[in-house]
Amino acid sequence: MNDTSARQWSSTLTFIGGGNMGGSLIQGLLKQDYPSSHLRVADPNQAVLSPYRYQGVQCDSDPATLCQGSDAIILAVKPQIMPQVLASLEGAVTPNQLLISVAAGITID
Repeated sequence: MNDTSARQWSSTLTFIGGGNMGGSLIQGLLKQDYPSSHLRVADPNQAVLSPYRYQGVQCDSDPATLCQGSDAIILAVKPQIMPQVLASLEGAVTPNQLLISVAAGITID
């Protein structure tokens, strides 16, 4: 990778949920040479995290820990656990961080 493409991929992204949707997004980024050192994934299931660790992605079961210093946080969890996830992030997300949800049927109300 040359210096130009390295600068292109400077944002640190944290995925809350490494299952089907989050995993697809992470794998797509890695296939486009997004540096694994700029990716983080939180999931309570260690079996889900294992392949990401192998690829150099920072992993943790505590989403609030990984949100620190992230530029964007992608919520890739099932809609029924979104309230629990959001409660766990209270105080961990700052106004300067972009928050993206890919959960179906969840509104911003």
